[in-house]
Amino acid sequence: MRRVLVLGAAGFLGRHVFRRLAHDRDLTVITSGRSPLAASPWHVSLDLGVCGPDAIGSMLQAVMPDVVVNCAGVTNGDPATMVAGNVTATSSLVEALLDSDLPIRLVHLGCSAEYGVADVGRPINEDAPVRPEGPYGVTKLAATRLVVTARTAGLEATVLRVFSAIGPGMSVDSVVGPVVAEIRRAAGTDGDVVLGPLDVVRDFVDARDVAGAVEAAVTAVSLDWPVVNVGSGHGVPLRTLADTMTRIVGLPGQIRESDATPGPAPEIPWQQADVTIAERSLGWRPRIALATSLADLWCSTM
Repeated sequence: MRRVLVLGAAGFLGRHVFRRLAHDRDLTVITSGRSPLAASPWHVSLDLGVCGPDAIGSMLQAVMPDVVVNCAGVTNGDPATMVAGNVTATSSLVEALLDSDLPIRLVHLGCSAEYGVADVGRPINEDAPVRPEGPYGVTKLAATRLVVTARTAGLEATVLRVFSAIGPGMSVDSVVGPVVAEIRRAAGTDGDVVLGPLDVVRDFVDARDVAGAVEAAVTAVSLDWPVVNVGSGHGVPLRTLADTMTRIVGLPGQIRESDATPGPAPEIPWQQADVTIAERSLGWRPRIALATSLADLWCSTM
């Protein structure tokens, strides 16, 4: 039975990955992270951003995993926090894996923020230029490059570059967070929904589909691509998402745009994934419709 160590298992994506892998009868799942995880029978408390490669190496020797899935990371904070959580943590992990002399596979979660501004109307494939905007995208790209460099040094590894993940349990800090918060406010007053600019286009992929992609990478015979896009393959305007959610909730009011209301990162106006490589190399494709993701998200926040 293959042993899988999930890092950052208490986070939004980490929890979905843990649940998915835990239901695979051919896998034994061990979890790790800064926060406890009551659902995990075997959890190791560890902060990748501060512990260093020696502590990670000791954990690897104790757990003896066949695969490490790195869902850990920092999505907001000052630049120093971003560097510690995304770059230093990944560097320490990669160093520990290379020094372990154990045949461990690494599946690392990257982010579409690494691409930055893309050509409108052209799906983004893995060969697209990377032009990240802001410290989050820059630090996630640095982490990806550390993993890809380690791959050339002999580590069996791949980066799943996740687009805009949504679904039950997601953070209010996400691109959809302001939409959910405003719809919740409007639902209590039967008033209009007032949001920021809604022409931003994102590729929304359900977190449970992301977990399915992780499982495919964990169990694949080989990892043939250093970076693999994980998205729905569809660009959806934020207005469409807001319209869909208001219909799900049954709001009678209208949706109005206001420049004064916070919205998603306008410096990246358009993103849509090309998921051909994921389908070809991992046999994976998204299954969950946007309306289902939004309905389950809304129920999880009730």
